[in-house]
Amino acid sequence: MWIFDAAAEASISFVEFVPATWERFDVQLWWTGLGSNGDPGEVAWQLSHRFQTGTTVARDLEDGPVIADALPAPPEIAITTLVEGLADSGGIYTVRVTRVASDERDTAQEPAALYALVLRRS
Repeated sequence: MWIFDAAAEASISFVEFVPATWERFDVQLWWTGLGSNGDPGEVAWQLSHRFQTGTTVARDLEDGPVIADALPAPPEIAITTLVEGLADSGGIYTVRVTRVASDERDTAQEPAALYALVLRRS
């Protein structure tokens, strides 16, 4: 579990292998809030990513849109899809997930906990 404080920008990076048999895939965050009072705010997330096959980088790390989703009260887990239908396969996928605390849509005053980053074949 990774903790993202409400007061500052925070990021974590992942490196995943995408099988060559996948034609398209989605990127999901599985996460929850950590507060005890069920803060009704939203958390703003941003995915930055790049795909690489062999020694060739298909794209530089590029920022996706900022997506805000309601902060769930524990033990509820939210599943937020950050990207749908990526068309890269058979290589290494580098991902950086950021809680964008400076975004006006990030209204939650509580920390958020990231349980998993899931690549889902679509």
